[in-house]
Amino acid sequence: MVDVKFDHLVFAGPDLEIGIAYFERLLGVSAVLGGSHPGLGTRNAYIGLGAHSYLEIIAPDPEQPCFSGMRPFNIDRLNDIQLVTWVARQDGLGEFVDRLRKQDIELGMVIPVSRLTPEGSVLNWHLTFAPTVDLFSLFPFFIDWGNTPHPSKNCPPGAVLKSLVLETSHPVDTRLKLKCLGLNAEVVHSTQPSISVVIDCPNGEIKLTSGNTTS
Repeated sequence: MVDVKFDHLVFAGPDLEIGIAYFERLLGVSAVLGGSHPGLGTRNAYIGLGAHSYLEIIAPDPEQPCFSGMRPFNIDRLNDIQLVTWVARQDGLGEFVDRLRKQDIELGMVIPVSRLTPEGSVLNWHLTFAPTVDLFSLFPFFIDWGNTPHPSKNCPPGAVLKSLVLETSHPVDTRLKLKCLGLNAEVVHSTQPSISVVIDCPNGEIKLTSGNTTS
């Protein structure tokens, strides 16, 4: 079961080219270069997963050598490619975050983000941001694309997300929080928290689990 608000999966790693090559071997699908995130020290590529959804590969950007600070998803601590979280779409993101804050659910700040494409154009959107040293998050962050074309529109067909399952030792609490967030995802009991996804692709149905991906 994939939530209707699902936007994309985030796979982070230390090197974008290695990540691209890994997924091309694994899925039999080539990634599209996304571009650089100015001020965040990262760049990305992506693979379409069906209508309005995709898989993001994100890594440090060598064209931002003077970057200092904490890159998203604490990428600098990663030694290989990892499924680190997923992302949900939410129009009117600022109002959504304020409404949840009144219910004592804190999603962090809503920040503007941009990406400089290989063609030289700048794309802009907003997302929720909660600084953390964790390498993994069971719950998604939220994104509001505004008028920016969705990245999946630039992706060739070939891969489709078949399922997304959240594994946790606290399934009841997890389902309750998802309901408060307006999300509907499959949740199962497990001693270790993880995200498990199945992707249908030219190489068959491939299962990937957070923490177990390797480059």
